[in-house]
Parts: sequence; structure tokens; C-alpha cells
Amino acid sequence: MPVVGLAAPDYPDAQNELNRRGFVNRHTVHSCVGGDGVKRCSGIQRNYGGALSQNAFRITAEDFAGANIVFSALHFCLTDVAVTFTGESSYDAIWQAIPGFETEVMTELTTQLHLQRCRDLAEQGFRPAAISVAEGDAEGRLIAASGWRRPKVALDVKESLVKREANRAAILLRLGSPDLCSQLLKGSPDPRIRARLMCRLPEIVPCSALEQQLERETDVSSRRAIVLALGGYPAQQMPAGDRERLATVLLDWYRNDPDPGIHGACEWLLERWNLRDRLEEETKMLATGQLEGDRQWYVTGSGQSMILLGPVTKRFLTGSPPSEPGHELDQTPRLQFIPRRFAIAAKETTVAEFQAFCGECPQIDGHYTRNLAPQPTCPQISVSWYQAAVYCRWLSEKEGIAEEQMCYPPLDQIKEGMTMPADYLRRTGYRLPTEAEWEYACRANTVTARYFGESTDLMGEFAWSAEHADGRCHPVGSLKPNDFGVFDMLGNVWEWCQNRYDNNWTVHSEDPEDLTPLDDAVQRSRRGGAYSHGALSARAACRDAALPNSRVNTVGFRVARTMP
Repeated sequence: MPVVGLAAPDYPDAQNELNRRGFVNRHTVHSCVGGDGVKRCSGIQRNYGGALSQNAFRITAEDFAGANIVFSALHFCLTDVAVTFTGESSYDAIWQAIPGFETEVMTELTTQLHLQRCRDLAEQGFRPAAISVAEGDAEGRLIAASGWRRPKVALDVKESLVKREANRAAILLRLGSPDLCSQLLKGSPDPRIRARLMCRLPEIVPCSALEQQLERETDVSSRRAIVLALGGYPAQQMPAGDRERLATVLLDWYRNDPDPGIHGACEWLLERWNLRDRLEEETKMLATGQLEGDRQWYVTGSGQSMILLGPVTKRFLTGSPPSEPGHELDQTPRLQFIPRRFAIAAKETTVAEFQAFCGECPQIDGHYTRNLAPQPTCPQISVSWYQAAVYCRWLSEKEGIAEEQMCYPPLDQIKEGMTMPADYLRRTGYRLPTEAEWEYACRANTVTARYFGESTDLMGEFAWSAEHADGRCHPVGSLKPNDFGVFDMLGNVWEWCQNRYDNNWTVHSEDPEDLTPLDDAVQRSRRGGAYSHGALSARAACRDAALPNSRVNTVGFRVARTMP
């Protein structure tokens, strides 16, 4: 059924009425500005017997690309796009529910770059689904938009290919050809091959070869990966002299390297080599509570490493696609950005840290089941949301943060009925992370279910879940950190977030302040999974919630703050 020459504001209503009758958009054939200055759309509607469609009209290039990311995650494929130019470019687009495909879109490129990108996508197996060209400015510059799609590959097939590629890179390194290994160890939105290679290298490559690779590597993300891979070798495989020499280098990087991923990776390897005393000496000297130089991390006065992130001005995708194992409706994908610089603790708050706080604040009940967190370096469990907020206020006072920068009221006022300051996300006091901050820190620029990929067979390297945690917590930082240098974002304990639990879904979110008064009957969000839960809970998108006064043996927290 054709729809011809409708004014753009009227086109969505006409399309929606036809949708109600069982028709969906097949093509936006024409979108132009007539002599009367009115933008008009024409299209073709077709009845597919119940097929679903999503539409977007008069959107910017950024919103068009963002909508494609979200709709693709929901298994909608771009079927048509129309671009027009009236001083600036705008886009009309149609997505249809076509499972089994992934899509890419291109906008705002020069003709030459657009063609080059087309060739790149064709080599990757994508084929064109839609293209639109409009005349741009007075010089006749062309504005082009195109959409491409290709069939998705089954997860088990992908994992098989990942293992083969990791093996190939490791064998080539052993044979003296390091280029592929160096390339695959670089950080990527899809970390599967990189994580697999990190774990495979110690099984194939002599320790000395990896040391040499570390010495010649200049890419910071590759250096992070090599440091973590070195932790996979038994101590006896590295001569004592070589290990001492490398330990000196690692301590220097831990102290001076500005990258938080290097800082965290060096800490993990030094701990694994039982060099805790030397590490603690360095940490004491670093514990100034201040950012120094170009470091993207600092250490609080009490010795907690804080990782500096943001502002996140480029929207990032949160949530999970329906095809992800464990997906729930409250994990629907959305694009978010975080318009501030913030810091998040590299580790969960430990038993030792929380009990020291309880010693100074005897009104806080610090009781917990000790056999579930048997060491002082385990995460504190049995913490209510209120207790976590009190700890953040106490820590802010200990660190000398001014009263006007406090996010929470005085200790005795942190209870039901309290309200947050209207600008608490602009204040620099310690607080709990928002869900957006938590997920951004967890993903560490990856887009897979976990910051080490999709498969669960690497869980034992990165996250404590029910499959291997032996029914209890483990010391924080025992397993490998993510690329931001943050430990235990998945598994060990659920972590309280600042937000009340909310399932209102929008495509875009700015992570705003939540000023709703605290209510004991309204759940607060928690993230990350726990030692008692299976791998399906240990995903970046997984959400959970509980009442703010509840205390459970699987729940702890980590602190965050907005940075000046």
C-alpha cells in the first residue's frame, strides 16, 4: 500500500494507523522538501502477517546511529533509510524484526570515506540493505547514509574460532613471530580472543618469550594483557633473578604509570608472586588521597585505589540483547552517557575496612557470618544500603571533604525519609555508584556479556560464581581485573548502587539525580552477581534489587565519587 506526499509531521500517524491494520513499513521511497518549504515523505506499506517494525523520523545522524545500535540489539534490522538536508542533515529510517542478522550504518562521511567503509564492510561479510543520498550545501556536497547487514554466527561457532585464533597467535609467538600476538592483545570492544589468548599463552609460550614481548611492547592495552598473562606461569618456571628484575619494573609501573589498567594488573601480579610487603610499602607512600600528575587513579588515605573515569560523552550501550543467556526484561538495551568525571573503587569494601569504620561508629551493627567471609580482605557482607551510605559519609569526613560537598546527610540522618541533595552527582563526597557508572566501569569499553567475553569457561580467571567459589566470598583482587584495573565487578558479592530500582525504559539516558525520598518499601538496585549465584548472574547487564534496610550474606558494596 503506497503512502504518498504526506507532510513529515503527519507521516508517523499514517504509518501507525496502517501498522494497527497489520501493515509495516517496507520502504521510505522519498523524503524531500517541497516548494512550500514542507518536508514530505512517501513510502510503501506491506502486510507481512504480524511482522513488527520500528521507525524513526527527522532524527540527527547521532540519534540514527544510536537507534540502530539499540534496535539491532533487539533483533531489528535496518530495511530502509532516507536522508535530507535543510541546513543540516536529518534521517528517516525503518527497522524490521528480522532475527539472525546484525547491522551497521554509516552517516556523515565524505563520499571517499563512505566508499572505503563500504569496501571494508563487504570484506567482513556485510551486504547493503539500504542507501540514500541527498545534495548538501551550496557547493553540492553529497550527504549519504547506508545500512548493511550480515547473518549472525552462532555463539559456539564463534568460541571455536576464538580458540583457534588464540592458539595460532600463541604458537606463532613461540616460533618467533610476535606480530599477530601483539595485535590480538590490544584492547577491543569484543575481548574474546584477547582474554582467551591471555589464558592460553602460559600453556604454549615459554615465560622468557613473554617477558621479551613485554619489553618490546609499546601499546598500553597489550602491556596490561601481558602482565596478566605472566600470572599464569608457575613460580618455578621463572628464574629467581629474572623474577626479581621484573618485580622491580612492576613496582615502578604500579607507582608511576598513569594508566589504571597497568596499575591494577601490576598489583595483581605482585600479589600473586607473594610480594605483598613490598606492595604495601608502595601503597602507603601513594595514600595521599590526591590525584598526582597525569595519573588516572589515586589512593585514598586508608589505602583504597580509586579509578578515574569519564566524562562519558559518547553514548555507550547498556543492557543486553534478548539472545544473551540470562537476559531479563529489565535489561533492555539503552544508550547512556555520564556527563561528569567520576572515580570508582578498584575493589569492594573489605571486612577490615568496614570493621574499622564500625569501631569508630559503634551505632553501626557490623555483624556478619564469618565463615562466609573468613579473611579480613574478603568483601564485607550483610551490609544494608543505609549502612553503605553511612560508610561513604564517614569516609568523606575521614578524607577531609568539605560539608557542602557531602552527598549524604550526617550519619544519624541516613535513614528512611532522607532525601539526597539536588546536586549530589556534582558533589565530590564519596557515595555509591549509579547504575550507569557501575556498568560503564564493569564493561571497561567492551560490549560482550562479560568484560572477558561471552563464554563462561573463563569465569575462574575473572569472577567468583557458584560454579567454583566453594560457597563463600574470596579476598578482593584475587582474580584478574578488567581493562580499567577494577577487580571483582562480576561475582564475589552483589554490590549496592545509588539508584532505586527503576524499569522505566528510554532509548537514551543522561544518568540524572534521583531525588525520591528513601523508602524502606522501595527497592534499591544492586549489580554484579555473587559467589552463591551462577554465571548467568555474573554479566555486566544483570540487575537485581532489594529493600534498603535488608542485610544479606551475598551483598556488599564499593564506593564512588564525582571528581572535581
